[in-house]
Amino acid sequence: MITNPTLYSIILLLFPVHIFSQQQPKEFVSKKDSLLPGTATSVSFTIENITSGNKVYDFRVETSGQYIVPIITKSEYPVLAGQSSVYIVPLRVAAECPQGNYTVTLYGKEKNNGDPVIKSLQVTVSGNKKLSVTAINSPEFVKAGETINSSFLLKNSGNITENLLLESKNATVDNSSHLLLQPGETKIVTVSKSTSSDLGKNEYFNLNLSVSSVDNPQEIQTVYTTTKIISIKPTDDDIYHRLPISA
Repeated sequence: MITNPTLYSIILLLFPVHIFSQQQPKEFVSKKDSLLPGTATSVSFTIENITSGNKVYDFRVETSGQYIVPIITKSEYPVLAGQSSVYIVPLRVAAECPQGNYTVTLYGKEKNNGDPVIKSLQVTVSGNKKLSVTAINSPEFVKAGETINSSFLLKNSGNITENLLLESKNATVDNSSHLLLQPGETKIVTVSKSTSSDLGKNEYFNLNLSVSSVDNPQEIQTVYTTTKIISIKPTDDDIYHRLPISA
């Protein structure tokens, strides 16, 4: 069985820190940290013992966001007499954690006399744009005169709501041309193209869907599908381009 001090030592190896003297500047504690969604990271609190006796604290950690989870929620932590040291709080930030400000709070109680310790730190989860567009369904071929219907999957794997503009240069977007996609949300978009029944020979048609951000129109993703159109009224091509002979 791994004890709390041993487990905390393992975490310190994963998140290396220096043990600071009492002269450790307080700005280290009060600074505003920026966290990346989808990562494991850590924040720090300075714990001071200005007395002449050693102290041992029982600590627990809470956060103001359900997507920011302490890797260790409870631990026992010693601080030597007249010293201060940095207590590391390892955190796991979920990929879907919304952008914004959150609070990490450290609650502690000294084991011998019950003296409480409460420290809070504000952190900011930064924005992460991650939009994917994938063709998921398209016919291999259609007969001339039939409609080509292609489906595309849009997925927002980031933590920012995407305000999107949908467009096709050579077909029709069946859904609305504007789409709001929340973090973690997916949407299937269908694009269609009518073909002419008078097509004289078989040909391939490349249907496309372009997705861009309303806030940043320069960020464009374009995905293509290819479908063979089979002529139902084939015509013979004369490679010599001769005129027909009349009787």
